[in-house]
Amino acid sequence: MALNISSGTPIIARNLLEQGREERARDIYLHGRLKKGQGAYYRYLKDYDLDPLGIEFGPENVHVLADHHGIEIDDIIGTEENEILLQTCLDHTCRLTASKDTAVYFLIAGGRKTMSACLAVAAQFYGRPQDRVYHVLNFSPIHCSGNI
Repeated sequence: MALNISSGTPIIARNLLEQGREERARDIYLHGRLKKGQGAYYRYLKDYDLDPLGIEFGPENVHVLADHHGIEIDDIIGTEENEILLQTCLDHTCRLTASKDTAVYFLIAGGRKTMSACLAVAAQFYGRPQDRVYHVLNFSPIHCSGNI
């Protein structure tokens, strides 16, 4: 996320795509990982002197995978869930890239590998020159040791 600060592009919204029950996913992000004033998100805001009220990031920004009947998907385990995931990624990406006045930053780290792959495909399909795809690499000693 910090890369967009150096380019001078303001952040106006943050969206998350999750698998699992909507209530649980929203609770984890909005009340667990994002306790007011605590955690990495708030350190980021403080480090870059950003006003949290200036960034749209509430319950409506946590999107949980659901089938065409609105039944939420707990896990991506088969073809049907993967098709729903891909369609959801395409739909959200199409919507988020509709305005020529915005740039979308796709972070494809975390979640299932198929989640990263589907979001990367959607970004390639709808991405514009101002949009970016990012992945986080972990170079901690345990990950580099080859013993995992």
